[in-house]
Amino acid sequence: MSEPSQPPTPPPVFASYPRAGYAQQVYGTSEKLWRLFRGYHGMSYAFLALCLSILCLLDGVASLTPQGSLTALGVALMVAGIISYIGAFYLGARAGADIGYGQGWASGVGLFLGFISILLGLLVIAILQYLALGEIKRYGIAPRSFGGIKKRSVMEKIEELRAYESGSQPMAAPATS
Repeated sequence: MSEPSQPPTPPPVFASYPRAGYAQQVYGTSEKLWRLFRGYHGMSYAFLALCLSILCLLDGVASLTPQGSLTALGVALMVAGIISYIGAFYLGARAGADIGYGQGWASGVGLFLGFISILLGLLVIAILQYLALGEIKRYGIAPRSFGGIKKRSVMEKIEELRAYESGSQPMAAPATS
């Protein structure tokens, strides 16, 4: 007599979520995350400098005398407005270059968008910040309820990425909530 045949054993089933202790695919680098974070906040500073320059220039124009000449205060306000506008261009270009680097764009694209953000104002600044925030979320950092990011969580993630990049420890699986 022949022995009864055993049914074939099914292949093992693996969980589709990362398990603790297993290395996972790491997204991005610590340098890109740092530049994204710096560019995200740099756009806020560029916007504040732009608002200051517009306020100073408008107050300088408002200090015109009825004869059409500027007072000393008006001249000082106009100079402060021009200086803060140049500062806004610098801050916008630097933040745009940082966001461009973090996004992986060509080197001139971020710089160009930083300049354009000061010329076109709040709309371009908001779009660049939205793009930077979306990329930062891909690193596993959750924004606050009204947007924005805690510096502490970004710095913790950067330290974790630096430790992984140096090869001193494997990347741990994210904690589940």
